[in-house]
Amino acid sequence: MYRISPTGILNKEYAGAEPSDLVNYIGQVRSALAGTALSNAPIGHVDTWTSWVNGSNSAVTAACDFVGVDAYP
Repeated sequence: MYRISPTGILNKEYAGAEPSDLVNYIGQVRSALAGTALSNAPIGHVDTWTSWVNGSNSAVTAACDFVGVDAYP
């Protein structure tokens, strides 16, 4: 999601994933783990803090058991 942001677009960096893509991937991981010893493992996503405060990414937050922040000084 990081590069699909005002800063990413300004810098012509279109490498980010759409929120709907990430929700789909999270679902695929949950399906792959179903019925295994890892079926109850928490699934999450790590992104920049700006991604998590952007309301258009709320579907990803809702799909995750946890979120992480990738931060640089």
